Amino acid sequence: MRQYLMHTSILFLTSLVAINCSSGGDPTGASEGVTPQSTTSTSISGGESQTESLLWRRSHQGGALASGGASSTGGISGAGGASSVGGASSVGGASSVGGASSVGGASSVGGAPNTGGRLVAGGTVGAGGVASVGGTLGVGGAVTTGGTSGVGGSTQGTHVSQDTNGWTVVKPSTDSRVIYVSSSLGSDSNDGLSEARPMKTLAKSTTLLRPGYPDWLLLKSGDVWTEELGTFSKIGGRSADEPMLFSSYGTGARPQLRPTGNQDRMFGHINSDVSAHVYIIGLEFYDIRKDPNVSGFQKGASSVAGISWIDGGNDLLIENCYFRLLGSGVIVQNSNGPNPQNVRIRRNVITDMYSFAGHAQGCYLQGITNLVIEENTFDLNAWNDQAGVPADVFNHHLYIVNSNNMTVRSNLLLRDGSLNLKFTSLQKNGSMGALVQNNFIFESEIGISMKYQGSGAVPSDGSSFGGYKIDNNVLLQINRDNPTARGLGWGVEMKSAADSVVSNNIFSDFSFTTNSVAVLMNGDDDNYVSTGITIQNNLAYRIRDQAFIIEPRSRWSNIKVLNNTIQDPDLGAAMVAQHGSFASVGYSGNTYGASNASKFALVGSAVDGSNAAPVTASQWVAQSGETGAKMQSITYPDPGRNLDSYVKTLTPSMTLSAFYTAVRTQSKASWNPAYTAAAVNDYIRAGFGMAAFKP
Repeated sequence: MRQYLMHTSILFLTSLVAINCSSGGDPTGASEGVTPQSTTSTSISGGESQTESLLWRRSHQGGALASGGASSTGGISGAGGASSVGGASSVGGASSVGGASSVGGASSVGGAPNTGGRLVAGGTVGAGGVASVGGTLGVGGAVTTGGTSGVGGSTQGTHVSQDTNGWTVVKPSTDSRVIYVSSSLGSDSNDGLSEARPMKTLAKSTTLLRPGYPDWLLLKSGDVWTEELGTFSKIGGRSADEPMLFSSYGTGARPQLRPTGNQDRMFGHINSDVSAHVYIIGLEFYDIRKDPNVSGFQKGASSVAGISWIDGGNDLLIENCYFRLLGSGVIVQNSNGPNPQNVRIRRNVITDMYSFAGHAQGCYLQGITNLVIEENTFDLNAWNDQAGVPADVFNHHLYIVNSNNMTVRSNLLLRDGSLNLKFTSLQKNGSMGALVQNNFIFESEIGISMKYQGSGAVPSDGSSFGGYKIDNNVLLQINRDNPTARGLGWGVEMKSAADSVVSNNIFSDFSFTTNSVAVLMNGDDDNYVSTGITIQNNLAYRIRDQAFIIEPRSRWSNIKVLNNTIQDPDLGAAMVAQHGSFASVGYSGNTYGASNASKFALVGSAVDGSNAAPVTASQWVAQSGETGAKMQSITYPDPGRNLDSYVKTLTPSMTLSAFYTAVRTQSKASWNPAYTAAAVNDYIRAGFGMAAFKP
């Protein structure tokens, strides 16, 4: 009987949201600001098991009071420091080179109204299409809010725009209060209203922020604070075109916020009220206590989140920030209050999250309506061998629970501890509408997972997920590093989904474990409903076990596998494994290049694969009823391309380790397109004779 090692993951019960922002403020004082309010974290229902939920709560920051009176024990641990670039100083943060053009004005592209009745810039646009308003500071006093919008295009505003390089630019309003803060030069006896008279502490300076006004809190580039930015119950600007901004001024490294162990998070929000229009741009959140490369390393240090936003909120932008060695970088979730809406996390660097006593995520995101995650760099999250914290099945780059209308695109996802991108649904239709596109996923053990994990049995009258499009991603050498030693090498895992498409993806060189598969579609029992799923136009190359595993359940219908190309030049792998009835699954027009004629496919009547037997190509066609199948081995220009060979195209002497260091320096001040998912993906595509991706 074939056994699948199913990963389990735990729902986070606290909210920590971390953003990587670049220092990018100019000396004239352009920046972004937000007001601190009360700190708290909350727990949420759901999870794989009660035991796991308890583990999750213990592993997260010890929560304070939560809205609605619920106390939280949750908390996420810090980012791991195996590859910290240089002790205390910021890696790659520098001055901002802002532009002026705009993304995200006051009008909404299908957005939901905020509490003041104004439309939010960049609302929902179809399944997974959320317009982006996020960005970074511009030079010359303008802050940038940039971001590619979803299916509806971007909007332009008077004060918020996007420059030609895709960074968010924010300009102050006539009544903006711009507050300057410097830990090195400031004094709390100053009024903080000019660079010449900066305040010193965050605790004092944040009291000047006015909820409902487009105020700015600017931290001096290169300075370091060991206090939290604040935890707020009500905060934010006037509108999507006049947000409250937290950012930087001056030139140099990003302003750095370092926890001392007395905080649960460095920026927090907790309230059922809808705090709206908060932009955090160009800051660094760094837990030096957990950096094993510095003399002050504290083994067993507590876990602190970078940003933790609990309940409510509309129009939250996190851009050009750097999160490292925290418990979790960014946490946004609903608890007792309304769902957060219109959240954009873009062009941040999120690395080395880990916890000594619990779980850690790059980002934990739950209950969000309209979510954009784009062009971020995620590396080595959820484990740190140097600190003695191994990878486990609970910690991931991106953990997204019960959220709707999502766009996850063009992110660089490297060396995750378990799952790179984990989508979880807690009930029927719990997670609806996602565009997952043009991401580069490397190593770890599972690329993309869609899985029901509610507290009870899976709903039998409908699917947990719907309206997903997983398109044009590159998944390369999954399980090359075998982080948890489970021996999994899975590309896309789908359970209980409806009306979704997996298309145009490249799954290449899953040759490192026998338990490998490009697309796994199954269900734990016959209550799992999947319908209207199309798997088409994908390329699976050198998948050691089998490219596709399809295990139909009795409630499945209308599953199509068509026009895919599966090529195995040398591993002797099966092309497809069909475990169970063909009644709900149709195969058509696939191109197969098999190296083992006697094990062309695996077919059996038992859904668990216990009686699967090898069949030849002709037997496969006869049993599956596939029409238009082609038996053809294809010669590609350079199919062995990988990340090691890519870095040599940048600099012949460059190593993969040097590349990992380089991508962490990405910021508005030093943005290198060669260190993006788009560039790596197009290089891999060219090796298969494919054109560059065009959105």
